Amino acid sequence: MEQWYVHAHACMGMEASWNDSMGAKTDYDQLAPSGIEDRMNLGALVTYKWIGKMLLNDILERPRFSYRKMKEEVRKRFGLKGVKDGWIEGCRRVIGIDGCFLKGICRGELLSAVGRDANNQMYPLAWAVVAVENKETWKWFLDNLLEDIKMGDGTGLTIISDQHKGLVEAVKERAPSCEHRQCARHIFANFKKKGFTGVEHRRLFWRAAKVTTEPSFSSYMREICAMSVEVYDHLIERDPNTWCRAFFEPERCCDAVENGISESFNASIVEARKKPIITMLEEIRVYVMERMYNQTVKGNKWDLEICPSIRKKIETMKEQQRYWDVIPSGDQQYEVKFSHEVYAVHLEHHTCGCRSWQLTGIPCVHAVAAILFLNGNPEDYVAVWYTTSMFGSCYRYPIKPINGPDMWPTVDCNPILPPRRRRMPGRPKVNRRKCPTEKVGKHSVSKKGTSIPRCGICHQEGHNKRRCPLLNQANAHVDEEPVAVGNEEPEAVADDANDHVYEEQVYDEHMIRNFNGVIRHYPIIGIFEFGMRDKRRNMLTKPNRTETR
Repeated sequence: MEQWYVHAHACMGMEASWNDSMGAKTDYDQLAPSGIEDRMNLGALVTYKWIGKMLLNDILERPRFSYRKMKEEVRKRFGLKGVKDGWIEGCRRVIGIDGCFLKGICRGELLSAVGRDANNQMYPLAWAVVAVENKETWKWFLDNLLEDIKMGDGTGLTIISDQHKGLVEAVKERAPSCEHRQCARHIFANFKKKGFTGVEHRRLFWRAAKVTTEPSFSSYMREICAMSVEVYDHLIERDPNTWCRAFFEPERCCDAVENGISESFNASIVEARKKPIITMLEEIRVYVMERMYNQTVKGNKWDLEICPSIRKKIETMKEQQRYWDVIPSGDQQYEVKFSHEVYAVHLEHHTCGCRSWQLTGIPCVHAVAAILFLNGNPEDYVAVWYTTSMFGSCYRYPIKPINGPDMWPTVDCNPILPPRRRRMPGRPKVNRRKCPTEKVGKHSVSKKGTSIPRCGICHQEGHNKRRCPLLNQANAHVDEEPVAVGNEEPEAVADDANDHVYEEQVYDEHMIRNFNGVIRHYPIIGIFEFGMRDKRRNMLTKPNRTETR
């Protein structure tokens, strides 16, 4: 059985491996000493066999090729190691992993791992092309990723992902000690697929997902249970420890309940995903290289202690803290109160009863109120992960530029081949599969700037003359009138004073509106015919307007 993998990883540029169980394997054990990859410290994929393949000619020409020069040569040719080093030195131990489809002629899926820099922006860490997204490919991806970033079994690491079954099982096997969060937006999408729709369901779900204390979570879940027991059971089955902030581990400096950082990366490379594999990987490499340079230039212009996005949050909480009363208790300990809400704040330990400070590393509104009570600066209490110096550490190591494909050296390796096309059962779908949370309306395209049709009768917007309510009302009056059949005479209409008054009001209203121009040309066909038909019959009973005036 043949398997193929093409990946651009943090430790190297691009590599293709083709494993054929029936083919012969080349022995490179004699070309490089065992354990050299450990001394090089260039990642899991740079093994002695890989070094033998890539540097075969150099090793044969220089038998005394030292590992220092070999290491420099590998870094020179494959310069994405800076991405890994930047994450290790300057990023929090939080990674979002996700997969997306390739849209070009070569079908497959692109697996990616994205971190967060000090300014809470995406930091592309690793990406790989696989034939299909399943448990085996995710295990392979996680094995290489965890070894490159030196996280072992995942201790101290937080992984955010969707609810893909193969991914969930792979994380349990390869990173059993990590904190695995599931994207709350995907849970809510599946929540709506089950038929649990409505504004109240949405409001209670997101409030339950974003609360930071267990009593508040239990309170919202009781409301959900009172509304629907099925909804409550469905959410409990999804393990609230993976999607609710109240159960997240502290000291990770990240309270994200969504994997939007991975979705942002997938959206940024959507044009590259339409191209062949080699071209796509090159465009992703260039995009990441250019992004790292731009972030470095932007960070050098900041004359701040903390990053701008964090400072913006602090300024917002400074405005909100004026509603909270601060009661001193002891050394660096305070009780912050607003109405019936009371929280204990300990400035020395950087803790608050709401747990928001412990989760994010940024002082919450209660902590900001206590800090300003002492005339302190809240920015001094922000975690070191959000400082501009840490932002500079993220992008300290640039990606090395390389020559074009026409100048790439020829190597004795199997060529990179696309995956075999798989035909799924059923008719191929043309339209994009929409998320249940998307608004599905009759008009999906905006009509901004276009003319809105108006009714030809009443000249109002929103309908045409065929559906005009005035026309329907007039036709209803016409249907009530007796109609002559053949030579028969219509039945006599009762000469009632109320009928004459009604007809006179209708006729006069129509004439007055036309005369005064209140409604421009108001041709109510049914009412007009009704009035003209009865005009002769009521001519004798109508008062003379000239004589009246």
